[in-house]
Amino acid sequence: MATALPSMPRDDKGAVHSIDHFVFTVPDVADAERFYVDFGLDVRWVADRVDLYTYSLPHRWASIHAAPGRKRLQYISFSVFAQDLPALEARLKKCGVERVAPQRLSHILLFSSNVPRSAKFYGDALGLRLSDQSGDGIAFMHAVHASDHHLLAFAKSDASGLHHSSWEVTSIEEVGLGMQQMVDHGHTRGWGVGRHVLGSNYFYYACDPWGSFAEYSYGIDFIPAGLEWKAADHPPEDSFYLWGPPPPDYFVQNHEAGAGAQG
Repeated sequence: MATALPSMPRDDKGAVHSIDHFVFTVPDVADAERFYVDFGLDVRWVADRVDLYTYSLPHRWASIHAAPGRKRLQYISFSVFAQDLPALEARLKKCGVERVAPQRLSHILLFSSNVPRSAKFYGDALGLRLSDQSGDGIAFMHAVHASDHHLLAFAKSDASGLHHSSWEVTSIEEVGLGMQQMVDHGHTRGWGVGRHVLGSNYFYYACDPWGSFAEYSYGIDFIPAGLEWKAADHPPEDSFYLWGPPPPDYFVQNHEAGAGAQG
């Protein structure tokens, strides 16, 4: 015997009007292409994914990406009339569904023309301590009164500059949702989702309009006050990231170089 669902109060304010599209991942996108061609859809390759259209409308109804393991739904996107958007945002907030909003600033990474010199200066002048390094290419520093694995870091360049600011979120899911939030708002350049080796945090870097980055970060190592942390010098291949997509070429560019700055 079927059980009736409880009646829901009628409230048209801020209601969505349709499904815009959905996205899922599969181990082999070519299998998805064959299946949905046989199903009768207009299947179009875009880079390494396929998009699903009908032959009667120009709208993209779905995208299918490749990912190892089992098939997995990633998200559903709904459509809302522009005049209903403020009311919809209020509904979502009431339900506890909000935009990804970082909790605090975790750390900053700066470019330096001399990483060991920069690390020594901030150690001597501000009492920061070395957490880890990779030769003269990068150094991570923490505070003695307890801090994340690094609150300041330096990466080698031919001039000084800001590489990224890192902002803590509450879960790895929020790292991924933050990525999607930025892509949905047109900020498509970035790197991640992935996990770092040094610091151990999950990350997504969103590229800002000036070529530097803002990082969503979760789960970074914490160094308590009084702990004698043993800094190590790691080989480059074991100091960048544990897993994730390869970083784009523009990830290591210093757009402040050539402006007269010295590291």
